Amino acid sequence: MQIAEMLDVDQKHISFIESGNSFPSAALIAKISEKLQVAPSKLFEYTDLPSMEELKKQYFIYN
Repeated sequence: MQIAEMLDVDQKHISFIESGNSFPSAALIAKISEKLQVAPSKLFEYTDLPSMEELKKQYFIYN
């Protein structure tokens, strides 16, 4: 709700974006990056994702 208010957009629109059901327009991406004071590219970095090796160890059993 706070993000929607900060960006002056409908809360449902933000919810759709967060859930992956919608993608923000270039204008909204620019607005988000301006409000958060980060480069637009930072909004698309996924540094917390586990590596492929970590995923294999977590989800597969090796004999």
